[in-house]
Amino acid sequence: MITAAATDSGGKTGRASITITVNNTPAALITAPATGATFEPGAAVTFTGSASDTEDGDLSATIAWTSSRDGALGTGRTITTSTLSTGTHTITATVTDSGGKTTHTMITITVNATPVVAITAPTGTTFEPGAAVTFTGSATDVEDGTLTSRIVWTSSRDGALGTGATIAVSTLSTGIHTITAAATDNANKTGRATITIAVNATPTVAITAPATGASLEPGATATFTATATDVEDGNLASAVIWTSSRDGLLGTGPSVTASTLSAGTHIIAASATDTAGKTGRATITVTVNATPRVSITAPASGSNYEPGTAVTFTATATDAEDGNLAARISWISSRDGVLGTGGSITTSTLSSGTHAIIASVTDSGGKSASVAISVLVNATPTVAITAPASGAILEIGAATTLTATASDPE
Repeated sequence: MITAAATDSGGKTGRASITITVNNTPAALITAPATGATFEPGAAVTFTGSASDTEDGDLSATIAWTSSRDGALGTGRTITTSTLSTGTHTITATVTDSGGKTTHTMITITVNATPVVAITAPTGTTFEPGAAVTFTGSATDVEDGTLTSRIVWTSSRDGALGTGATIAVSTLSTGIHTITAAATDNANKTGRATITIAVNATPTVAITAPATGASLEPGATATFTATATDVEDGNLASAVIWTSSRDGLLGTGPSVTASTLSAGTHIIAASATDTAGKTGRATITVTVNATPRVSITAPASGSNYEPGTAVTFTATATDAEDGNLAARISWISSRDGVLGTGGSITTSTLSSGTHAIIASVTDSGGKSASVAISVLVNATPTVAITAPASGAILEIGAATTLTATASDPE
């Protein structure tokens, strides 16, 4: 209480009083979160503060928390809320002491969703050097809507690739790339998506021997030779793996030899895999097929026949794969051409002269064999004695003239 007093010369005193209060303003401090902090919508945000007063001591329990967007949030040293609306909030901590003195302290926070970014293409993970790779993505944001046009594409090896929903790149360097698509919203929040791709050349494999379509006898030794090169790894010939579609694994290396190929058609594959797991292949087709065996059993080579004589030709033909092929034997004369087909044929129209008679047969694998004999068609000369007549009686010592004719068709 403040009193003012005055006394006059007569000793009389007058007084006046007022009441005043001396009271310090409380001090308040927000210790968490830091001003400028950003939170996802729905995230639990904990606000922590302290408050003290010279007269009243610790007032932290009486701190009143408010948001410039959402109003009252709660009371106390610490409160937690997960319902802050999207946007920028001025968060105020207010405290009042018992003397009615009030103080405020404030921070600013932002509630802002991170953009959602997705990479939708490519779906493959390995590409050839120089190949055009198309990257496609999408980006959406709770606050800003679609951000697809803002996507920034980067490679962990090559740096910036381009901007936008879709880009095509054909200059990616060889190696493993982490491809990142990033989009930033208006509140400077960035969302990202990544994929990993490999740029790796497929090894080049070439089979140099034998030629495709080659035909081999069963048990014959076949040597397979190949080359294999790779842009990244160089010479891979030692890594070539040989397989047969019929017999499986044949061996490994630039050259393998096999003498146990089964009868039939084989697709022979040579493959080589580089250190990045990319496999190159080359194939050829070879056939393992025994040559048929043909034998003419009649007539004997060198036989001689009169023109018009019926001559019977007989032969046998067998094949390791097809068995008896006698019915397929084709008969040909070097003079008269085709004579017939079968294990045995008879002809009486052979022209005069020397004939090479050929019996040939082809198996189901296209392998042919033939055998030949020689026969002669030749008429016996015709001789006639024209004088004297048969039975003539001659005088001893008489001159006799003998006359004859001789002719031959040939």
